[in-house]
Amino acid sequence: RRPKCCPPGALGATTCRRAESSLRGDVETLPGGLDAYVVGKGNKRAVLVAGDIFGIHQGRHKEICDVLADEGFLVILPDFFHGAPKERSGG
Repeated sequence: RRPKCCPPGALGATTCRRAESSLRGDVETLPGGLDAYVVGKGNKRAVLVAGDIFGIHQGRHKEICDVLADEGFLVILPDFFHGAPKERSGG
């Protein structure tokens, strides 16, 4: 029997549910030259989100950041791979 990808209540597969145009954050260049998706205002509360090896422009990274920002956090998702994430392989 094949295991399920995600536990009950999880967001599920990695396809973004929203169109890129409906995301509320912006990609900004941080001090030191690292790009990051930044969303929310935060009042002394911030979350640093680390993406996976496929980069910040894949899956639901930005969508999850928007949800955290809705809870009152400043959310920063750095592009640690500088726009060159690992490519997906079959299987």
